[in-house]
Order: sequence, then structure tokens, then C-alpha cells
Amino acid sequence: MLSEILREAERSGVVVRSFTRSPTSAPVPEVRAVNLALSLEAPFPETFAYLRRLEGLSRFSSLSGLNLSVQGQELNPRLSTSLTLTLYMLARDLEAQGGER
Repeated sequence: MLSEILREAERSGVVVRSFTRSPTSAPVPEVRAVNLALSLEAPFPETFAYLRRLEGLSRFSSLSGLNLSVQGQELNPRLSTSLTLTLYMLARDLEAQGGER
């Protein structure tokens, strides 16, 4: 799933400066949740396109902690963006992926 998130960033023209992932608790026992903290850089149109792509992910996710800051005075300045994305996956799907490796 992480590779899909990074691939969508590349397709959108967004530079991923950093990311960290950490497990978190999920509201349902059969579900696993992972928090991803991303730091991005791109002009607004590319950043917006990337956020739209995140909405279309094949997994249920929630976006929180979105922060945007302008990095310049030009007509289409770069934005520095940080966000937290929580992905939810069924435990059986994760076990199936682990068995294929």
C-alpha cells in the first residue's frame, strides 16, 4: 500500500520529502490501522491532484492534520504540505499478502 501512495505522488508531480509510518489501534478487532505522516512539496495544482488521488485509494483511509504553507512569492508558489493519513486494512488481507512474499 505504501508503494501505491508513493507512486501516486510521483504521478501527481509531488515530491515526498519524508514519511513515517506507525501502527495504531483500529475500532474493529479484525481491522489493522497504520498512520502515515507525509511531508510533501509541490505547487498547488499538483498538491490538489495528489490529495484527490489519495481519496481514490483502494483502501479505506482517513486524512487528518493537513497543513499547507506557501514557499515563495511567485505566481504559482510551491507549497510545503504535511499530512497524516490513516489506512485501514482487514487482517486477513495482510496475512494473505505476507503469504505471497
